[in-house]
Amino acid sequence: MALRIREILSSTMESIEGAQAAGLVGTDGIAVEMVEAEANDREDMEANEEMAIELAGLMGALNRSAGKLEGGKIKDFIINAAERTFIAAMVDKEYFMVVVLDAEGNQGRALFELKRAVGKMKREV
Repeated sequence: MALRIREILSSTMESIEGAQAAGLVGTDGIAVEMVEAEANDREDMEANEEMAIELAGLMGALNRSAGKLEGGKIKDFIINAAERTFIAAMVDKEYFMVVVLDAEGNQGRALFELKRAVGKMKREV
């Protein structure tokens, strides 16, 4: 199963111009698997763990807000910052996928590929 998850993440990242990383994250903030465009080192791993925790917190907060607004559960969200863009999409109630883009990354393509990958990932988790 872990190998298949890694394959899905890698192929998703490779199909998106400007992708820096892709991951499967639990809603508890624990990264199940992360792949990066560049070699992993301890500093990158710590940054990915921190990113997973922050995005999981945001996903929880967004779901609570959407519920209060009677909008239903969050399907996906995009954070477009100056240096990076984070695109996250729910896989199921326990996991979400995230793609990290550089400033020049193709957001439309990333969202499209992420949604395709979510369909594949649903069969793995």
